Amino acid sequence: MNNFVHDGNIIEVSAPYEVMSGDGLLRGALFGIAMSWAREGEAVDISTAGVFDLKRQPDEHWEVGDPIYWNDSRKCFTRDAAGAVLVGLAVSPTSRGDRPWVRGKLLGLAVMAPPLPPPVLSR
Repeated sequence: MNNFVHDGNIIEVSAPYEVMSGDGLLRGALFGIAMSWAREGEAVDISTAGVFDLKRQPDEHWEVGDPIYWNDSRKCFTRDAAGAVLVGLAVSPTSRGDRPWVRGKLLGLAVMAPPLPPPVLSR
């Protein structure tokens, strides 16, 4: 196969904002974990595949298979789909007082959360 370039697990992108190694980075529909520090506009390699320990909000908890969302305006991983994109799945459960991260498998791309259904109005 003479058109294969590489496996695509590591992609170089222009950082849309300053990132540290281990930070989530959303570029269009491409999501990955920054492999190094970069200023906004600088080239940075991101890992788009694999299992990572993702910093979580202290009051949020996951079970195996639960979706992990990225809220790009808050720059955080969350369970809340509102204003966020789906970027991974939990592969280990978390609980209150547990470690400050959720272990998650990246999807490699960002999937927009479906809109909430309209409220049901009773008569």
